[in-house]
Amino acid sequence: MRIYSKQRWLRLRKRQLSIKPTCKVCGRSASQVDHIVPINLGGDPWAMDNLQSLCSAHHSIKTGAEKAGNAVNVGADGLPIDGTHWWGISANRTDKDEPGWWF
Repeated sequence: MRIYSKQRWLRLRKRQLSIKPTCKVCGRSASQVDHIVPINLGGDPWAMDNLQSLCSAHHSIKTGAEKAGNAVNVGADGLPIDGTHWWGISANRTDKDEPGWWF
């Protein structure tokens, strides 16, 4: 998408990662900024409340699910509305330092 090469996006991305430097799902260091509601589904590309910081692995999982048509319905906090969904459950786990805990 064109917006990702714009200076405005690069500044917004940097700001998001400075405010929330850890992955929304696992708490590890975030390297990606994700649109909670994808732009192609009407999400505002410039709204801070439509952004979440994710690690590369969780960004790939979310993007892959969206492309496959299996996107998860998320709330304003970026977590699944369905409280039993593994992503939402894992975000509240206490053993996040254990490798592979999200599988």
